[in-house]
Amino acid sequence: MRVLLLIVLAFWWPTAAQAGPNLNPEHGDAAYQAWSILSPDVADPKDYKDKVIVYFHGFRSAVPNGTYKRIRKKFKKTHTVLGVNYNYLNTDETVKKLDDFAETHLKGRKVTVFGTSLGGFWAEYFGNRIGAEKIVQINPVSDPAKQLEKYAGSTQKSKRRAMEFTVTLDQVHSYKNVDRTPNPATSSLVVLMADDQLIDHTIAKEFYASRDRTKISIYPTGGHTIDLRKHEAAKEIGEFVWAE
Repeated sequence: MRVLLLIVLAFWWPTAAQAGPNLNPEHGDAAYQAWSILSPDVADPKDYKDKVIVYFHGFRSAVPNGTYKRIRKKFKKTHTVLGVNYNYLNTDETVKKLDDFAETHLKGRKVTVFGTSLGGFWAEYFGNRIGAEKIVQINPVSDPAKQLEKYAGSTQKSKRRAMEFTVTLDQVHSYKNVDRTPNPATSSLVVLMADDQLIDHTIAKEFYASRDRTKISIYPTGGHTIDLRKHEAAKEIGEFVWAE
């Protein structure tokens, strides 16, 4: 039975993972694993709406998480909302898989890319890479090669993926090799919380301050994982995404 389960998962992970309409599978379900694309509303890319949102989760997280659910609820009438389950510490794999994902799922569509925490880094990379219309970063890790160093040598647990993993310094420093050259066609909104307990918001503020077509909004409270159901930033994010 164990062997059969592994065989099934091996074929599941590289494909579009379906979490079901209620988006509440058990933590550790195949839908949470890397590499997978969460596409609960439309199974076939040819049936996606003209406008697509791509969401990247943070370190130790996975989709569907609470932020993905809030984004999907807010925008699913106008956008197909996808979630990317990537490998936190295998940047080479993620870069390659994202190129394949863009080619097979997003060609000819207007794309907005969201990212929270470490996902903010990947949203910036991917959005600029494909020339997305817009990028939204919420409390982004702007320098993973430095900001994740504190985890090197430690064993971390992903509750959503029901797994533990050990972080190495080489894995963390591999983020130095991921190019984030700004794309002149892409507009960005960087949303920061001054009371973020996990990330010093001034690091991201200084990093993005010189970027063209980038707006930085700093809110006094909200913490690292803001609640988009009621936080005032939700209004600004909506206006940014829907603006023509």
